[in-house]
Amino acid sequence: MVGLLILRWRASTGVIAACLAVNIAANFVSAYTPFDCVFYSALNIVLSVATAAGARRWCGAAVDLSRSRRLVAFALVAACAAAT
Repeated sequence: MVGLLILRWRASTGVIAACLAVNIAANFVSAYTPFDCVFYSALNIVLSVATAAGARRWCGAAVDLSRSRRLVAFALVAACAAAT
């Protein structure tokens, strides 16, 4: 999620692809079926992208956490993502 918040969109797609590849590889080590490996990895990526989009939406494009309102909004977005 941090890579999505800090980097520009073109650079962040590379980060997303690398995270997806590492996540799929880590899931293959476990006892998941190949379909489950890809499915769970895709769900993790969707959650990260949705959380980053929510953070940008409610905390501003620069995600400046020096203001208390933005810090609380970021904490709520992060808590919602962690609760899923």
